[in-house]
Amino acid sequence: MILNHKDLNIKQESISFKKKIKYSDNFIFIPIKYENNDLLIQTPDLFIPFEINKYSENCTKQYLDLSFQSSIDNKQTELFIENLKKIQNKTIKNYEFKYEISDFIKENKFSKWMRFKIGEGSLVFNQNKEKIEKINSKTFGVFIIGLSGLWIMNNKVWFNWEILQSKIYIPVKLKEYYFFDE
Repeated sequence: MILNHKDLNIKQESISFKKKIKYSDNFIFIPIKYENNDLLIQTPDLFIPFEINKYSENCTKQYLDLSFQSSIDNKQTELFIENLKKIQNKTIKNYEFKYEISDFIKENKFSKWMRFKIGEGSLVFNQNKEKIEKINSKTFGVFIIGLSGLWIMNNKVWFNWEILQSKIYIPVKLKEYYFFDE
């Protein structure tokens, strides 16, 4: 089930942390569920300030930073951020005495923003429901995001947010001559 940001009201008591999966002494994953389902959310319109990036030159894993830039004027975006903070607060409540909790909502002089992983199977569409290959910077989009769980490395907790699907609002461009000549 995908939760829509418009009627989203995250209840902390519905968030559950499942059994830890220990990969090594310093590398642990804790799955997260919401009402015993995967935690999937459709976002409001978010600004894409930059193109997709890689974590390093040698790494194939990619990420996309999304800005809540419109949150200054957009009540829905502010409510969306508040719901995300409920997830963070539940995590802090559960793990603050064991680990340092990384804040996933960042802020700079322009806006609040978040970084999302982009998986190999992530689908990208335009506003006409056509599959596209690229996410352009300086555009807006709506995203289906998922929080699969928490990574614990060196006693620090990181949230595993991922973009599962994207709908990007592509500006109209005319590729041919369309004038009505007399």
